[in-house]
Amino acid sequence: MKAHESNRTLETVFGGAYSGTYSVQIRHKTFGLIDTSLLTFDVGSEVTAFSPAVGSIYGGQLITITGTNWDTDPRNNPVSITFNGALGSSTCYVQTSAAAQITCRLQEFAVGQEKANNLEGKLIVFLKTSEEATCGAAGSCKYTFSSTVPTVTTVEPEWNAAANSWTIKVKGTAFTGDASTSALTVGGVEQPPVAVLSSTAVFQVTNVTSGVAKNIRMYFDVGIPAGDRTILDAGVLLTPKFVGISTNEGSPGGSVIILNVQGIGWNDTIKNIIYTANGDQTLCSSHKVIAYG
Repeated sequence: MKAHESNRTLETVFGGAYSGTYSVQIRHKTFGLIDTSLLTFDVGSEVTAFSPAVGSIYGGQLITITGTNWDTDPRNNPVSITFNGALGSSTCYVQTSAAAQITCRLQEFAVGQEKANNLEGKLIVFLKTSEEATCGAAGSCKYTFSSTVPTVTTVEPEWNAAANSWTIKVKGTAFTGDASTSALTVGGVEQPPVAVLSSTAVFQVTNVTSGVAKNIRMYFDVGIPAGDRTILDAGVLLTPKFVGISTNEGSPGGSVIILNVQGIGWNDTIKNIIYTANGDQTLCSSHKVIAYG
């Protein structure tokens, strides 16, 4: 505890407590208890708003929650959509966490285990002490699942010659949102959006482990779309394309050359690199993929 003579204040460290209203007691070293009958200390947290409140029956929606007194460590404020208490609750995986805002992405529901249309649940933010944040201005914190979602029909690779990079093009119907509210992941790694229109969504490939880009997931503003998910699981094949070299000169004793080859990830195996100006010649004595591209 610190006493500040200049402004007649006391400063102390609060170690945490369960939610509630607490009385404050201050004991003077010489004179004993000081009258603090008018002092109380409120401990708690509440959800003041969250959006969206309606999402895909297949899950996957990114939800932004505003409120009070949350931890900056994403592990300390887990989020769930619950039904009849904790029975059958669905996890909303926390992406970011700050004192007044949490973002989380609702879990994916396997084919055949999607939620019923118009099913209602309650969004709950848990506190580190396993308590629940109250629903303040957010009312009942009601969340509703909806079958009104986009449909994905095809996914294919497309070479962007202007940017010298591969893109993944997703086609379908009734696409919603835009590039700022949509996401595509390959093997769990998010790829940046290029454009999202009513029937086409394009994402630039910047980080994949292999030229065979498997386990693709598409997320719109409402969450995961309808459609044959095995198409996304199978992914797309990215043909290697050489687009640049770090240097065109080298020492007779050997040099390190970095090649920019789009469509190759660090799990891919390179058998050889050939120099073809004067007939096929092996260019490098060894090679290693250090990152995608």
